[in-house]
Amino acid sequence: MANTRSQIVFGPGYATWNSGNFRFNDGGLVAEFMKDSKPISSDEFSRIDGKVVNKWVKVTAQLWSGWENIALLFASTFLTPVRGASLFGASDLPLVANGRNGDRLTLHNLRWINIPQLFLGVNGDLFGGALEGMALIRDTFSPEDANAYHTWATGQSYAAPAFSRSNHKAPRMSAAWTGISGFDAFSAKGGWKVSIKPTFLGDDMGWDDGRGMVDKYIDTCEIEASADPLGPTEAQVQAAFGFGSALGSLESANAADLTITGGGISVALASMYLAKHAASFNVKSTRVGELTWNNVVPFTTGAPVARAVVS
Repeated sequence: MANTRSQIVFGPGYATWNSGNFRFNDGGLVAEFMKDSKPISSDEFSRIDGKVVNKWVKVTAQLWSGWENIALLFASTFLTPVRGASLFGASDLPLVANGRNGDRLTLHNLRWINIPQLFLGVNGDLFGGALEGMALIRDTFSPEDANAYHTWATGQSYAAPAFSRSNHKAPRMSAAWTGISGFDAFSAKGGWKVSIKPTFLGDDMGWDDGRGMVDKYIDTCEIEASADPLGPTEAQVQAAFGFGSALGSLESANAADLTITGGGISVALASMYLAKHAASFNVKSTRVGELTWNNVVPFTTGAPVARAVVS
């Protein structure tokens, strides 16, 4: 059998989602079409077959170091989480992936479930990992309906939005940990790493027998930041860590707002406390080594408020 060169199809593309245009780094966007099945077994033959109980699409994307979609990625759904709230909401949001050759994949109902780590500083890429999304069946559709999950089209026009290199930001950053001695103004030796980590209730909560998974529900969202600080002394770090306080004391007693700014970027993390600290005695690490901050839920007049503001 002879094949033609035209059967070898690859190339770059872009995607749109929720009115945002997404451009990619090396690795681009990958959509994996997934099936969950349960085995059918007999005592005589063990597993003889399987039955499909769910279909979905896993999306991974390596974003380029552009700041243009930060507001979409760091949405209030995660930053001010309501436990038990629907991730997919009342309306389907399609992701449309466009290939330069005219291929177009529309995933009709997609939400992001894992946000890549942010790197804030000069010497690194803005995103330290893959953006991960999940596309489920469209609302009111049955699995056997046409285009229930996605639509594939060829020969479509390719009109990539204008690319702006000015969206790339890698400025020198400074930080302030409000009211903590030694941390009122400091910097990071190798930049900052900030992670927004949403978690979800069990998949069974969003299950519809005969349609599979139709939603995911928010559990909580953890915030983590880490850096090798320049400025605070070891004694100041030890005090901020809470040595000298009794076991059983609240982490919130040593928590305060941590704000990282520079070059028009602001990442304000509420109620952060020191969770880990390394003191190094060698020629390859600074004495005051990496600090890791975690969050407690911030409250104002008894009500929870945003855990982070990214702008």
